[in-house]
Amino acid sequence: MGCYVDRSQSQDCVGIGDMVYSTAGRSRIKITLAGYLVYLFDIWVGDLPGLEAILGMDFMVPVGIRLDLADGSLSPG
Repeated sequence: MGCYVDRSQSQDCVGIGDMVYSTAGRSRIKITLAGYLVYLFDIWVGDLPGLEAILGMDFMVPVGIRLDLADGSLSPG
């Protein structure tokens, strides 16, 4: 299973680590929360050497989901 990345669009990001980071493109993903809430999102895709990041998780706030990456947990808000 793969993920199609539209490489016709890219974006430079500042503030990720000590360098300017360029995205590889965009992709559409489907996220299902609580087994029945389905969301489709267009996301930026890229490779951040030496870093692990989940960007743009703000969609979880309106549906009451809290993601704690330090604890590795996902809970209802």
